[in-house]
Amino acid sequence: GQWIWAARDRIEYILDKPFVSGRVLRLRATQQVKEATGRTVEGTSEFTLIACPLRLVSSDVVASDGSDITVQATFNQPVDPGEFLRHVSLCDGKTLAGLPEPQCLTKAPQKDMVIRFARPESNCFTMVLNASLAGYEGDAGLGNSVAITREVAPGFVLLHTYVGAPDLDEGASVRLFFSHELGDQQQEPQLEVQPAVEDFHVHLSDNALIASGKFTAGKQYTIRVPGTLLSEEGKTLGEDVSIRAEFPDYTPAIAFEHSGGILSPLGTLAVDAKGVNLEQVAVQVWRVHANNLVPHLHQADVDQTSQSVLEKTIPVKLPHNQPKKLVLGLEELLSRPLGIYRVEAWSADHRWTRDETIITITDLAITAKRHRDGYLVWVTSLRTAEPVPGVVVNGLTYNNQKVATAKTDANGIAELQFAGRHRDGDIWVIMAAKDGDLSYLQPGDNQWVIDNVDQRGRPYADHYETMLYTDRGVYRPGETVHLTGVIRDTTGAIASHFPLSIKIYRPDGRRVSDLTVSRREKDQGVFHTSFTPSAEAQTGPYQFCVTLPGSDDVLGSTSALVEAFVPVRMEVTAAPSGERFGPNTPPIVKITGRYLWDQPAADLPVKTEGTLWPTAFESKAHPDFQFGSNRRQAPILMPAADGQLDGQGACEVQVKLPENLKAGLYAMRLSATVTEPGGRSVSSNTSATL
Repeated sequence: GQWIWAARDRIEYILDKPFVSGRVLRLRATQQVKEATGRTVEGTSEFTLIACPLRLVSSDVVASDGSDITVQATFNQPVDPGEFLRHVSLCDGKTLAGLPEPQCLTKAPQKDMVIRFARPESNCFTMVLNASLAGYEGDAGLGNSVAITREVAPGFVLLHTYVGAPDLDEGASVRLFFSHELGDQQQEPQLEVQPAVEDFHVHLSDNALIASGKFTAGKQYTIRVPGTLLSEEGKTLGEDVSIRAEFPDYTPAIAFEHSGGILSPLGTLAVDAKGVNLEQVAVQVWRVHANNLVPHLHQADVDQTSQSVLEKTIPVKLPHNQPKKLVLGLEELLSRPLGIYRVEAWSADHRWTRDETIITITDLAITAKRHRDGYLVWVTSLRTAEPVPGVVVNGLTYNNQKVATAKTDANGIAELQFAGRHRDGDIWVIMAAKDGDLSYLQPGDNQWVIDNVDQRGRPYADHYETMLYTDRGVYRPGETVHLTGVIRDTTGAIASHFPLSIKIYRPDGRRVSDLTVSRREKDQGVFHTSFTPSAEAQTGPYQFCVTLPGSDDVLGSTSALVEAFVPVRMEVTAAPSGERFGPNTPPIVKITGRYLWDQPAADLPVKTEGTLWPTAFESKAHPDFQFGSNRRQAPILMPAADGQLDGQGACEVQVKLPENLKAGLYAMRLSATVTEPGGRSVSSNTSATL
């Protein structure tokens, strides 16, 4: 914040943002007061301030059943769960008999504390919060004890509603919490809303109905829930329930459409924003100094990195509770528009209702491509799209050190020579400047997210490559899979005659066959073979890989599905008991099976099989080093382990490991198969690290 003279005898400290909630602060006059005023402070020179003490905002029953009640207490600031439990007590609301200590379901400091406790016999409870309860890392407590009494009817009932504040997109929602989980198989219930709401829709979420739409702030609505609403246990409400939901007024707010961007100096210098319940908007603009760009991007003090070029208050007088678009025209405010600017706007009557954006007014567009020895930078004109020669391009590190510089040629190209591993760090910002025009680019931002796309392309074949395909994509167990392949050498010529091997892998990665293919004379490099899975074969995708006999180097591959075309009657899930298993921790797989009519698949046999894939270890602390070989190694087959589902359709199977397994890191891929007598087998795959 900053000190300002409000009058001849009064000085005020204007905060940039509110104090941290719950803190006790002390304000003391120092020697600087005498130096600045030439006066000595008499009387009280130290004051104590309490910044927003802890306050209970609401307390609601969010779930209940025949044995437990779940309550959510919402505060105006985060509360530590342990401190909350030490300062809360519960008793029967009618007999005042104490209740057992509750369980806190919130595990980290949050504004919402959720506790679960035993239902009292009277179905009524009283919760008391001690006056000394304070917020997380706060000093100021509640000040007074708070007691809340609630009566919770047994059965499936509507407990309470929560109305969310509307946002600037004019959307809002109301949550209706019920005592039981809602049945997820039912269709979304048809709620009646009066008055009608545009874009109204409803969806189920655990034990709540969420009704969303363009509700009007400051208005009251009546929502009727049909009595046919089903709980997870199949119970209904019995009769329609109506509630009233009143949406609060908008608090004054302003928000820019974008956190940053580029404007052409020859275009319309307009910044888009949205606001509500504003009468006056205060605007302040700073021009960022070129040599302070990096500290400015680090959110350093704006007065240390920039020069204030504009302070103005603009009357807007927006209609009450109606979000409106605002256009801030900078061309009327800035005499010399070229440069990088930080623009702040806030409600003149609500200083902390503010937003900011960084605007670059430039004609220089920067395109940068990273390569091994640095960056190839191309600078063009936003107005004409032509290359811009003579632009000075600098590469700056995170610590504002210049590590590379160049000037664009006639094609607008500049080479920033930077091989990396510089003692001052990597290039964090690329800055371009010419004749007072300034632009910048952060190479780490705005990159395409293509992590799930293989960017390497198809590698060149070392000797031979093969295109392999099947006559169709899906087969029943017991049907013959016909395979055709075409083999060529690295020049594209027909390969000479020699035998080939086709290795076939099941969905769990286990090799089930190794076919030898003998080619014919004048076959033009085309060969055929076939494979027939058994009638009891595991279903799922099968992989077919072409290699030379005795080699694991794949020349080509394809896949096909083997699926039993009978109705699926059972669902099987498999999950390891942990994500990682050490040398002294035997891997265990938890398996469950249930019929689709919601009955347990009791007493059915289970078989677990799997493979171990040797894996190289990668260290985040040492990304340039490799631990173990990255060469693809053949998977190691794991012995099959048998088990049986219990009466509830569940079991645990200890996975068997191969004997004489070498020490190392392995990706463990497991398959659990449950088989019905005279029916189909249903499998579930899972994985873990060994």
